[in-house]
Amino acid sequence: MPGIVLLLVCTVAAAGEVERRIAAARALEADAAEAGSVALIEAWRAVVALEPKNEAARQALAETAWALAAKIEAAEAIEQTHAALEYEARIVERLADTLWRTERDAEAGDGRAQLALGVFLRHGLLAEADEKKACDAYSRAAQSGVAAGQYRAALCVSADDPARALELTRQAAAGGHAAAQHLLAERLLAEQPPRTEEAFQWAERSAAQGRVSVLSLLGWMFAGGHGVKKDAVRAASLYREAAEAGSASARNNLGELYETGEGVAKDPGTAVGWYTRAAEQGYAPAQYNLARMIAGGTGVKRDDCAARGWLGRAKAQGFEIAGTMLEWMDREKRCPGK
Repeated sequence: MPGIVLLLVCTVAAAGEVERRIAAARALEADAAEAGSVALIEAWRAVVALEPKNEAARQALAETAWALAAKIEAAEAIEQTHAALEYEARIVERLADTLWRTERDAEAGDGRAQLALGVFLRHGLLAEADEKKACDAYSRAAQSGVAAGQYRAALCVSADDPARALELTRQAAAGGHAAAQHLLAERLLAEQPPRTEEAFQWAERSAAQGRVSVLSLLGWMFAGGHGVKKDAVRAASLYREAAEAGSASARNNLGELYETGEGVAKDPGTAVGWYTRAAEQGYAPAQYNLARMIAGGTGVKRDDCAARGWLGRAKAQGFEIAGTMLEWMDREKRCPGK
């Protein structure tokens, strides 16, 4: 009898500890700032350590993985690569046992799980990378109304079904997806005639969420008065912000403003500096512009052979005018034999 009593006491104590652990995890879960946090994961792991078959805890861990997958998509939408990589590592290191629940619930129609499965398969997290399967998962997430899923599904079908891709991009943009808003602005500008005013509105919404690369597009719109009143000073400011954040196109465009003196004081040397930074990133227009400056000795010492080198890189990327300039240099015997 004493042994039975002791066993009951221990069982009750263990059950009480499980309930306390669950309460602590739920308290963290109620704080939106803790979504996907290490603290939340560890809180649920503590429950599982005491009660390995606790389905509520296991499911909570799976949903934490889904929250991190959503954070990966959100970080990528505003180009926060380091944050996205941190979330990826957290999934791999701490949530490796959540894949089968993700697959099960994705099949059952849970949009969060469908998006997460797309992320896992696109990045090779917890499963072998598989682009086709990732697109299938994203397509199901799109059907469930998940904006990030709509954006990814749009990218998946863009080559084969441009009309469907545009529809999905619009849905994602309306759902607040910054990358979709940027992409939609570009698509609208590519139409004939371009829908510049609507494109400007979507680009502004994307920028307001912190997507840096869209600033280059906005700079271009201000520089040329596309959908907005022309403002070279504003264009230069936008280009500079994007350029300092690493945008190759913005660096090239800022270089053009310094070369022409629009919106900034004319400064060929500074133009060369910005062209060089963009060219070194592999941006073909900047490679061509840098070659022009070097071949002409504008803002930098003339060096025909160096110019040919940059022209060759731009031509290799299909930048046709670079090939035309190379032909001219051949005729003029500029750095012959190179």
